[in-house]
Amino acid sequence: MKIVAICSEWNGDIFLIAGVKDTLVVKSPSEVKQVIENQLRTKDVGMILIDEVFMPYVKDIIKKRAKGYFPLIIAIPTIKTEKKMSVVKEIIRSTIGFEIPLVA
Repeated sequence: MKIVAICSEWNGDIFLIAGVKDTLVVKSPSEVKQVIENQLRTKDVGMILIDEVFMPYVKDIIKKRAKGYFPLIIAIPTIKTEKKMSVVKEIIRSTIGFEIPLVA
């Protein structure tokens, strides 16, 4: 099972640094809808990490498809505030095993 990140350009860099090879950068609500639908159809996707700002656009799609356990969908805070930055730093630290300095 693979991990997919659906995110903005800024968070895309973070996920690539953290080792999420399947990082899909989206720029519009219509694009995020298309990307999430494609990923929900893919059998080998075990987890989808998605920027929380995109959740309002895909909530209905996710509810319709949420019949099984996979994929697990996790909303990730964007990196606009210091509080949210600490969450992203912790995700990276736990993924790669050490902390890297982030500049917002």
